[in-house]
Amino acid sequence: MDSAGNLYGTTYSGGANGYGTVFKIGLDGTESVLHSFVGSPGNGMSPQAGLTMDSAENLYWTTNAGGLGGDDFGTVFKINADGTETVLHFFTGIDGANRRRV
Repeated sequence: MDSAGNLYGTTYSGGANGYGTVFKIGLDGTESVLHSFVGSPGNGMSPQAGLTMDSAENLYWTTNAGGLGGDDFGTVFKINADGTETVLHFFTGIDGANRRRV
């Protein structure tokens, strides 16, 4: 929850690309999509872990899959209050993975 009482969350799938979203719900129940994931290669897909908000109200999360070159090991990302998304880390499998490659 931010300082204005808005709630934030993610969807595992759906959105503009079918790979999940980050959304905000206002006190009046109004929902807005802040970000739609694009999959691989790119910023990841299927967010699943717990959300963290810092004192500047930036959101941090991980994705269950997606990443560089189709590796599908997941990402760590940040979303600013205006919805700007930044990938902070692409997992490689050696440093961790949210999804087991088969």
